[in-house]
Amino acid sequence: MPYSRAQLVEISKSVGRNWRTLQRWAAEGCRLEDPQSLKAFLTAKELKRTNIARSRERRGIDRQIHIGRNRERTMPTERQAAPQGRSQVINNGETLAPPGRRGAAAALERLERQEEESFRPLEFAQQHGDRFEIDAAQTYWLKCSETLRRLDLAV
Repeated sequence: MPYSRAQLVEISKSVGRNWRTLQRWAAEGCRLEDPQSLKAFLTAKELKRTNIARSRERRGIDRQIHIGRNRERTMPTERQAAPQGRSQVINNGETLAPPGRRGAAAALERLERQEEESFRPLEFAQQHGDRFEIDAAQTYWLKCSETLRRLDLAV
């Protein structure tokens, strides 16, 4: 039975879900006016959820917060980056900071800053205890540290 938008809005107030969600559930075969059908549908949905989704919910992690190359993550930072003039846009849409000081000493300073910043996600991961997150953060931090060590020896 198709539901009108007004009916979905009324049901959404009692169920506590968005009317669009209820519309999708109805399309999947849930009878929204029947509480037993709704309960059975929600139980079936819970059984279909993955362990990863359950773990994220327990830890309070949003889906958009992941360690990844192109994904952002919310972590406390000690300092915010100051805006630095114009940025260069490269062909894939990413922006680069304007060129700064050049030379080995400036590269060493940048690398020291990067090593310090790469340690922060490692501490954050260790506090939350996810072994894959810890491994990824630790691998990155060790690469930064080793690169810093080699450059320091070379200079």
